[in-house]
Amino acid sequence: MLQARECACILILAAAALLPAHSYALQDDAGDDPQDVRTIQRLGDKPVENEHELDLTVPPSTVPKPKPESPEERAAREAFERQAAIEGNLAAAARAEREGRIDQPPGDCAWFHYRAVLDLDASNEEAARGLLRVQEDMIDRALVFAREMDFEAAERLLEDALLVREDRSAVDKAYEQLRDVRLEHAGELESAAVQAMDAGDFNRAERLLVELIALGEMDGVVNQLRRRLEEARVYGGFKPGQTVRDHFMNQATWTPESVIVMAGSFVMGS
Repeated sequence: MLQARECACILILAAAALLPAHSYALQDDAGDDPQDVRTIQRLGDKPVENEHELDLTVPPSTVPKPKPESPEERAAREAFERQAAIEGNLAAAARAEREGRIDQPPGDCAWFHYRAVLDLDASNEEAARGLLRVQEDMIDRALVFAREMDFEAAERLLEDALLVREDRSAVDKAYEQLRDVRLEHAGELESAAVQAMDAGDFNRAERLLVELIALGEMDGVVNQLRRRLEEARVYGGFKPGQTVRDHFMNQATWTPESVIVMAGSFVMGS
């Protein structure tokens, strides 16, 4: 019997030891209660006096709303922005001209900025004069290329110059000058090729023909020179049907006349 009571006490003590000391509080009931009853109350159960409530309402904004733009104000703003863009592009174009950026690079050259000004103001005289200078510069460089025999680069530059201004009269005149330079150079090549054939330097004559072909638009001249080159190689500068005679090397008399026959037409024994 005693052992059973001891076991019960041990179990009660063990259960009491397992309870956390901070999770509850003992509170005595005041008064003359003979039974002196102790009650267990959790720490969060006691009401809090003078508790402050959070005010979660958003205060009204003190920033005034922007006033709607009137048509007159919008027109004035756009005019100001347009004028600022015109002045900025004119300054950029003048700087590009000074630095030699006439038509390159595409997005930052005098041509680009003057064109941007005319897109904003089609009657801007300063931009129109600027585009005229741009076109003249491109024409001058094209003719320099032509005199250096770089006709392909010259033609490309003139094609771009046509796009600078609607008036193409200056470019058309430059095309005529380019054609004259080309024809003059072609005449020089033709004369040099004939001299090479007469001298028997057929390889040089062939190289000169290739240069003529590279000029373009010289098919008629090239075909004539090719036939003449073939005849020079076969007939030594003579033509079929032509009669020739010469002095003997050790005598003052003439050789008998010889007739140049067409290559492939003579059959031995005929």
